[in-house]
Amino acid sequence: MRMPRVGAPAALAALLLLPASAHAAGTLTGLGASPSPATTGQPVTFTVTGAGGCEFSVVYGGGEPSDNLVASQFPLTFGKTFGRVGIYLVTVKPRQPSSNPCEGDKTITLTVDAPASAQTTRPVLRLGENPCPSGWHPGGAVGTYKGGKTFLCVPTRPPRIQCGPNTVYVETSCGFGCQAVPQ
Repeated sequence: MRMPRVGAPAALAALLLLPASAHAAGTLTGLGASPSPATTGQPVTFTVTGAGGCEFSVVYGGGEPSDNLVASQFPLTFGKTFGRVGIYLVTVKPRQPSSNPCEGDKTITLTVDAPASAQTTRPVLRLGENPCPSGWHPGGAVGTYKGGKTFLCVPTRPPRIQCGPNTVYVETSCGFGCQAVPQ
């Protein structure tokens, strides 16, 4: 008995009739960001590597909205600008629901700093200068610890107040005032 041969057109038609879930899914293999660390207000370029093509989500964390992307081929690059300083756990993962989700997921940590002009510098303390804010003074000696100045600021006491008749001036570590004298 002779078996009929299945030709190439019949095999191709059989492959096209397979459900979408039977097709090979793409795979996420890597995630990178440049520059890292990043600066607020400046674009960050993300690069996702993988194989095949698929749909995936990018979760930035830190209250940033997620993005849903489609890659017909890898690597895929895209940009994002962050408006707040912080440490973000950026994750690429299969998009759900999706007719063509990726397999696997990748996470990186991205630090976003303030621009250099907005970063505060430590003030230089000159000899004899009060390091405390207005109305305060150093309590005890100004010292050095691990290369930095150390001190404790305490409130500057106002001048002693005059108490009225049958009262006496009282001062404690957390307050002062006039107290009635028992008769």
